[in-house]
Amino acid sequence: MSIKDVIVKYIKGDCSLAEKEQLDIWLAQNKKNQDLLDSLMNSKSFEQDIINYNLFDIEEAWTKLAAKINQKEKKVIRFYPHHWFYVASIILVLFSISFLYLKYTSTLKEETLVQLSEGKVLKDSSGEILPATSGAILVKSNGQKVTLEDSFNIEMDGSVVVNDSKISDEELNNESSYYELIVPKAKVIQFTMFDGTKVWVNANSRLKIPTASFKNERRITILSGEAYFEVAKYQNSKFFVQCDKGTIEVLGTKFNVNTSKNNFKTTLVEGSVKLSNGHDEEILTPNSAALLLDNKFKVFKANVYADLAWKNNIFYFNNLSIQRIAKQIEDWYGVKVHISSGVAEYTSTYSGELRRDVPLTEVRKMLEFISGLEVRIDGDNLNINK
Repeated sequence: MSIKDVIVKYIKGDCSLAEKEQLDIWLAQNKKNQDLLDSLMNSKSFEQDIINYNLFDIEEAWTKLAAKINQKEKKVIRFYPHHWFYVASIILVLFSISFLYLKYTSTLKEETLVQLSEGKVLKDSSGEILPATSGAILVKSNGQKVTLEDSFNIEMDGSVVVNDSKISDEELNNESSYYELIVPKAKVIQFTMFDGTKVWVNANSRLKIPTASFKNERRITILSGEAYFEVAKYQNSKFFVQCDKGTIEVLGTKFNVNTSKNNFKTTLVEGSVKLSNGHDEEILTPNSAALLLDNKFKVFKANVYADLAWKNNIFYFNNLSIQRIAKQIEDWYGVKVHISSGVAEYTSTYSGELRRDVPLTEVRKMLEFISGLEVRIDGDNLNINK
């Protein structure tokens, strides 16, 4: 294992005895190595942005950084084996400085935000793949990422409160400024607005939340994924949920919105909502749902149990294709599901029910039972064959 990987594990507190010995040898090589480690240990930004959740690929980042340096370097510098430890120190310093500089001088690119949504596979000490846990990434207006591990509150001024900590944004008074909330695969999150509105966000979802004060309206934008809302009444302020394909106007209600796979489906539990998209409008009544098809809202009786199963921590496969089942598994466990060509051609649908707080092995058994297919776990992959 490279020394920079050992350093990251040491800062995280995950070092084995053998890795600690490797680190001690490196520290003894040069006093500057100890100084470097101390500076990294004291850098909250480095620990928060690089280490938490392994959301940033250190090897990939250094490869890109090194490539840029090499492009600008006019002369060839040769590194010899006995210089390796010194080179590692330079690499880490350049990496941390460059990353921190870029973080505060530019916002995150779209492809970076998508990569963050991928998250990572969670495993226990025996290698068992675990279900999703609470967590998300909050991206501030300057591009800074804040890792959230628990539910949070949005204050009237747009600031975010997590436990006893308050997160503010430099653009709180800018009406066009937003937080971006990224819930990766294998993560879910719940938050509460200043007015008492509660929002549950499913795995592999992205939302935009205003940082400015809420005046005549409250508005949340779902960029992708799924969320469940329990909207509270607040003075004369209207509540809107904005999606790529339409808008939901709310007046005190409970409803689910699913925008996965380019869909726009709204399921109403209580109250009333008005759907609009510039071409059509519909008002939903409780226990009904609407799906946008060819710019028209098709309203039908909702299967509330099925649509809210994710929020109630249940896998509920009700005549679903193997592809739709695979999507739920990928989002919840963070794994990649590979469906063989022979199986992908099937038009069969499958039904089953299982709690979502179980390891992937339990889902594998259930899926084999209801489908008669061969389902195998291979590393971070789930393979489905005839």
